[in-house]
Amino acid sequence: MKKKIIVLVVVLGLVIIAFVGVRTFFLGSSEVKNQIAKEGKESLINSESYKPDDILSVEGVYSYKTGTYDVQVRFSDEPEVYYTYSKESDSKFQQVGTTNLEGKHLKEEFNRQ
Repeated sequence: MKKKIIVLVVVLGLVIIAFVGVRTFFLGSSEVKNQIAKEGKESLINSESYKPDDILSVEGVYSYKTGTYDVQVRFSDEPEVYYTYSKESDSKFQQVGTTNLEGKHLKEEFNRQ
């Protein structure tokens, strides 16, 4: 009886570890997504001269295909358009995507890529 309980606990523990590992692989770490979102918002406010009221939402996102974390931003004056920023180095973020190629916040550098 005792042996069955130990085996059950070990199996259950392995299932939980596998579930968390698979979930993290596909969805990324929520802590890292929150941190990259915070850094992205700070970069927009400090380096890009946006006001906090200009920014509607900032969300950290993870791509399991590339293993990278990016930031998706929506601005108050364009709530239906998403802009994607990638962290380059030294806390600098570069715009790498958008859902509207004629958006108001499209960077000139993005058009040359």
